[in-house]
Amino acid sequence: MTKPKPPSQPECRWIADCVEMCAGDPVAVIENGVEAYFDNPRQSTIRKIYYDDCYCKDRALLKADYVVGFAEVLDVIVELKGSDLDHAYAQVEHTLERWKTDAKRYRGVACLIVHTRREATLRKARILPRWQSRIGNAERRFLRTNKALLLIRESGAQRFKLNDFLRTNNDR
Repeated sequence: MTKPKPPSQPECRWIADCVEMCAGDPVAVIENGVEAYFDNPRQSTIRKIYYDDCYCKDRALLKADYVVGFAEVLDVIVELKGSDLDHAYAQVEHTLERWKTDAKRYRGVACLIVHTRREATLRKARILPRWQSRIGNAERRFLRTNKALLLIRESGAQRFKLNDFLRTNNDR
């Protein structure tokens, strides 16, 4: 008999393989030093699906790290990445295509890429404005081609709220 895996946070509990329900504030997703925090001031139940190599086991597919679900309203596909934003964009895009047809999907879907801190290196090289422009262009292109919001943010720079992902029309 195998010992059950402990929850990722004290306020979380496993409800199925690869699926946790969390009621803490904030709800965290962390991978290889890159992290994102989702505010949950009312301590509602937030679903956290470990998507990459757990929920979706097909190693040949590009896939994001997590799908974080807000109370039957919205799923946020989350990719935590070091610095390869082009690869992260492709992972989120491919996961979104599959997730739109998944039975566990909530009504709305948005996407989030969180990357490691690069500002000091970029400021030294004087290319920070170009980097910010590239991020803005990628977010607009994603919305136009996939009809879903994509936010690209720096790790640890902010905490996310449900309203951050409801600012635009999501594919429903």
